This record gives sequence, structure tokens and C-alpha cells, in this order.
Amino acid sequence: LPVNNDPVSSIETEKTCQESTDFSCFSEEKQEARAFLRERFLRCISGFVGSPCELTTVENSQLKAEYNGMDIDGQDIFLKNLNTPMCNLKYALVRTTDVINMHLPCVKIKVNEVKAVNEEIN
Repeated sequence: LPVNNDPVSSIETEKTCQESTDFSCFSEEKQEARAFLRERFLRCISGFVGSPCELTTVENSQLKAEYNGMDIDGQDIFLKNLNTPMCNLKYALVRTTDVINMHLPCVKIKVNEVKAVNEEIN
């Protein structure tokens, strides 16, 4: 409810961690967790380099290529030997906003490797 009939006072004015000057939300534990997750994501993405992939675009085109990576923001996909209905391209950069679906092969992870990673964390 507005205080003193002031609609502005009813709006939450809490700042997010990124906007806040109070750095308590950037605890060392949270930073370590973010770093761990970032590293795991980057290792996963880099593990797919060289794998065949299939993409479906917003124009409903089916594309086949070799996955070669992503940019740092995850906005662009780097592809090699892209086969399109119109032509073949040795290298291509595809915007993720133009892609509805991207299929990469299933990656099999050995249980021992997962246990070793989990032990490193703890």
C-alpha cells in the first residue's frame, strides 16, 4: 500500500548486487561458487569443439556444421563447414537469436571423472 497516498513509496527501491555499493552480497563463498560454475560451463562448451551439430533456424532451415565454439557472451556460435540449403561455408558465425534449436551429440562422462571433480571441490 502507498504510504501517505504516495505511489512512489510503494515501489521497491532495493538494489541488486550489481547496482549496490554494499559489497556484502559479493561474499567470498559466492565468488568461489560463481567461479566454479563458470569454469565448469566453459570446460563443457569447449569439450564440444569439433563435434558435429545440427541447427534449426527461425526461418525453419535445417543446418549441419561442426561446432567450433561460442563468443564470451553466448550471443554468437562459431561453426565450421556449415551446410545450408543454399550453399556451404567453410566458416560461419551464427547469432543465437537466429537459432531455435541446436543439437550436439551426447557426451558420455565417466563416473570416476565426476567423483574426482567433486572431490576437488570439497
